[in-house]
Amino acid sequence: MRIVRALIALFVAVLIGSSALPAGATGSLPERVITHDTQPKTYKSFKLTGNIEAYPNGKALVQKKKCRGCDFKTVDKITTSAYGNYSTKIYAPLKGKWKWRIKVNEQGGYAASYSDVIATFVK
Repeated sequence: MRIVRALIALFVAVLIGSSALPAGATGSLPERVITHDTQPKTYKSFKLTGNIEAYPNGKALVQKKKCRGCDFKTVDKITTSAYGNYSTKIYAPLKGKWKWRIKVNEQGGYAASYSDVIATFVK
């Protein structure tokens, strides 16, 4: 009986102790800073350029979201330069709006990182 009480007390102490910690206090990794800039090229295409902090010659993913309830899907894989710069072409739909972002997977002491969302549409 004493063993059961001791185990229950230990279990409760662990639950209380783990819930008292802040959510990000258990070894959370920093995120990379991802900057971007867009320039129009043709009627429906744009050049997306930018920089990924501390990520030379790395692989990044270009993701697109087609609708409000849809998830982001990977549409292109790009490689950064020796300075972390990247460049790719993105498009706008004839109707509606597409949202784009750059994603870098967790690697090298950094958490998975995302750029700000870029919306493209035709007026």
